Amino acid sequence: MIQSYGLPSRYSDFTLIGSGGIGDVYKTYDSKNNGILALKILKDVDSAISDSLENEFATLLNLNHPNLIKVYDFG
Repeated sequence: MIQSYGLPSRYSDFTLIGSGGIGDVYKTYDSKNNGILALKILKDVDSAISDSLENEFATLLNLNHPNLIKVYDFG
């Protein structure tokens, strides 16, 4: 169940919308930002993939463009 991931309480009302090779994507409500967003939960991945994704999301946090996704949180 999604609650077993220890997510912050700001996320609620989870609906699975997709599943892929490295994770599952859920539609969820984010009370901090008062809106619906997509939340990706990674499956067991090795440290190289995890490090690569962390770097990618750290970069996206600092970018703002209409053709890019908006990252609100990572961790």
